[in-house]
Amino acid sequence: MSKIRVENLGAVVQGKATKTGNVHIQGKMPETFILPPPGTVGESWGWYDPAFGFMGQNLGGYDCHLKIRWSTDDGATWHTTNAETEAIPFGGTYKIYIKDFDPGNVIPDHAEIQLKARVVGGDDTWTEDIWYYAKDGDPMFCFPYCLMHGPTWNAYIEFFNNQCQYSLDSGYWYIWGVDVWYPPRD
Repeated sequence: MSKIRVENLGAVVQGKATKTGNVHIQGKMPETFILPPPGTVGESWGWYDPAFGFMGQNLGGYDCHLKIRWSTDDGATWHTTNAETEAIPFGGTYKIYIKDFDPGNVIPDHAEIQLKARVVGGDDTWTEDIWYYAKDGDPMFCFPYCLMHGPTWNAYIEFFNNQCQYSLDSGYWYIWGVDVWYPPRD
């Protein structure tokens, strides 16, 4: 059996792998680790990356309006916000905050989130990827970078990377999971 040790987000776990490939892992979370509050979608906390908003560019051959789609039951039921962006033309860029699409404050913290595009003259599309709504910016302020592609009749959204800031007024961005800062830090 091989021993495995993983350190991530301050959690330390250890485990053993059997010859058949099964892994038994146990460990403990540090006292400073933030758990989702009771009644929220706790399952999404550990399975999806955080999203405080979305950024990207329209590379598709159409104009589109962006909305937010959210779920609190692991994707069995999706709700779409009424608020949407102005038309984003071909080549247009965007940076949106999820809270701006939720004037009634109905999207709960840690809800599962997708970016939805209402394609002018075509079918709506949304990201295949799912994130959790980091309403309070925990563990940092992350903006999945998504690109619109395809013609009007076959539009789709591609997730490129998750760009994050430790504070919204920071000039530094961090690419989640890649360990790259830009501009480079001294």
